[in-house]
Amino acid sequence: MRMRFPALLLPLAAITGCTVYQVEERIPGVDPVSVDAVIAMARAQVNDWHIVGEIRANGVLRAPGTDDLIALKQAGASDAAVRAMIEAPVRTPRAPEVIRRTYYDTRPAEGAILLGLGAAAAWTFGHNHHWHHGHHSHYHGCGHW
Repeated sequence: MRMRFPALLLPLAAITGCTVYQVEERIPGVDPVSVDAVIAMARAQVNDWHIVGEIRANGVLRAPGTDDLIALKQAGASDAAVRAMIEAPVRTPRAPEVIRRTYYDTRPAEGAILLGLGAAAAWTFGHNHHWHHGHHSHYHGCGHW
């Protein structure tokens, strides 16, 4: 007896195949600027545009109070740096992290459907019809011809 199903197994495996891939996303940490850091930069005479840029980019650890504003001015912080401290959002420190996501692509592989249809047609028209062999003695259990 001839085996009829193996011709269909390969395209079915290709159709139901699954591609797995991973995506890695790097999330930068949050390092908000403290009042003490601005005081240290002002005392070290760091350029004002750099201090303001750090504050705008990273936010502040906490909103400055009256005592903080006095300390900033006494350390030589510019009005722009003090204003940036007042206007900046308060942010919580967070370490950088890497998130890995796994995706499963269960779409049929390219051409697998056509391959499956071709194999099914070849199996059906090549083996199941009495006109192919001239008789139907090989078709046990496949219908009455």
